[in-house]
Amino acid sequence: MDKIIPDPPFNRFDPSSDQAHKYAAYKRALDHYLCPAPSPDSVEPMLFAVDAEASFESALVHTSSLLRCASATAQEAGDRLEGTSQALVLSVLHLVDMARALVDRAVECVELR
Repeated sequence: MDKIIPDPPFNRFDPSSDQAHKYAAYKRALDHYLCPAPSPDSVEPMLFAVDAEASFESALVHTSSLLRCASATAQEAGDRLEGTSQALVLSVLHLVDMARALVDRAVECVELR
């Protein structure tokens, strides 16, 4: 029985051929018209950005403040709930308080230097 497909199959695409250059030109043309780059106006502005000049200590202090707010929010939400929902919110409160304690300790270590 003769094989119809050669072993290995013929490579019909030769990267060094003129066909490869034409393919690349076609691809660039299609990408230009079908996949245009987003205009600078279409990029959504960031709502929150960290100042590149912010010091390590000020970042830790600000993080501690954010965690304090998250803790107060979770406490208020937990007081208004019951059952498993309350348990979930209070467990989040516990995690936030642990994170805040670690950040506060890091701030103390930075201040001791």
